[in-house]
Parts: sequence; structure tokens; C-alpha cells
Amino acid sequence: MNTMNILVLGASYGALIASKVALAGHLVTLVARPDEIRSLDANGLSVSLPLWPSEVRHECVFRADRGIAKQTGRLGLLTPDQVNPKDFDLAFLAMQEPQVGAEELV
Repeated sequence: MNTMNILVLGASYGALIASKVALAGHLVTLVARPDEIRSLDANGLSVSLPLWPSEVRHECVFRADRGIAKQTGRLGLLTPDQVNPKDFDLAFLAMQEPQVGAEELV
């Protein structure tokens, strides 16, 4: 499998897809607001995934670093003005409608 460099626009709504893509072994960078970056920088991303068909849950914690993700299992963190789309193989748009019209994204 080739490792892809994935961009997820929207840290809140994009947390689940970011965690699943990271678990698949890809490099994942989240685009977030400054307050989200501070929280992810300090606490990382914690996701609880059910293991079907049982009721057991698997807790995944991903550490986050500022900048583009450089290693699997850790998330990269960027603000919208830091993103260069050419640095990524695939992008997910996972944000609220008002954010889509933000000046930084137009």
C-alpha cells in the first residue's frame, strides 16, 4: 500500500474521518481554527470506535504536531492560510457551511 498525504478541512467534523484514515496508515493533516489547534496541540485527538459486532470499544489517541503530518499515527495541524493544496494527494471537506465561504478558502 502506498501512503497518501491527506488533508482534512475542518477539525471538528473531520475528526472521525481523520482518525480512520490515520488508522489506515496514511499521513493526515487537519485544517483548523486557532482555538482548535491549541486544544489538539495540547491534548491530541481521542476517538472511541465500536468493535462490531461486540459492544467493546477501542480508544484511539492521536498526537498532533503543528505543520504537515510527517509520520503515521500523528496528525498535522494547519490554519487555512498555511495550506498549499499541491502538498496533498487527497482532500476531505468536513466543515460547516458558513466556514466554506471563508475568505481564506475562496
